[in-house]
Amino acid sequence: MNMKTLFAAAIMTCCTLAASAQNDSTLLGMSELHVNYQVAQLCDYPNQWRQDDWRDTLTYELDICDKVAHWQRDSWERDVAYGWNYFQQTKKIWPFSMDTQAQLGEVVIGLPEKGQLTRRVILDVAGLMEYSEPIPKMKWKVQSEHKDILGYDCQRATCEFRGRKWEAWFAAAIPASYGPYKFGGLPGLILDLEDSTHEWHFTAQAVGRPSTPRPMVYRHYEAKKMDHKRLMSKEKLLNLNHTAFAQDYGATIKLDGFEIGSMPYYPLEMK
Repeated sequence: MNMKTLFAAAIMTCCTLAASAQNDSTLLGMSELHVNYQVAQLCDYPNQWRQDDWRDTLTYELDICDKVAHWQRDSWERDVAYGWNYFQQTKKIWPFSMDTQAQLGEVVIGLPEKGQLTRRVILDVAGLMEYSEPIPKMKWKVQSEHKDILGYDCQRATCEFRGRKWEAWFAAAIPASYGPYKFGGLPGLILDLEDSTHEWHFTAQAVGRPSTPRPMVYRHYEAKKMDHKRLMSKEKLLNLNHTAFAQDYGATIKLDGFEIGSMPYYPLEMK
């Protein structure tokens, strides 16, 4: 498959999707608080960039209203639109996505109902995957240390979540019990979050009330539904044997003439 041709087809037909998707979506609410986070994840690709500690750094957004929190990459809607439109037009696999390492996807806290969350993620040529689960109950231990982040007095807290130990700094002056990805449950917004191995680090870059109305929209793209553990197993295969993963979906993926095999795998959720 010619990847340049594939991407060109997706981009050229994206406008068609934009019009139709507007009629197949749910308004979750109007954002009352908008946060930009920098997400840095250890990638450490062998011999790439000639660095021993290379990190993939992306921007994610968190929007919060009275009942729902919506987490997504800043380019998430565009990425999904390209893939979905290509699939609708051709009924073939989705465009190849290079962002397999730092692709946390989309998380909606409070969907499909209170006490639940829904996560959607693009798994390369397999397309859009989705699962729902109860909102994790994180057993935080609030510590005595304080430090300033973005002008807010933040307090330290620690917890263990699905195989990793985490350190969070939350701002009690921002009474929103949320944070990056699925994290929350503290008496204030989490502005900084890092795991003990330093493989994942979330840093708030800006916090504020949107200056113009910001609808929180959930678009109903068709996704393959599965449980959390099955999705984790697919994510693992994608990273540890990319070529085999692609072949399962009838694709041969090559980059600069070489087949892509194993890639470093540092999952945020270890179990």
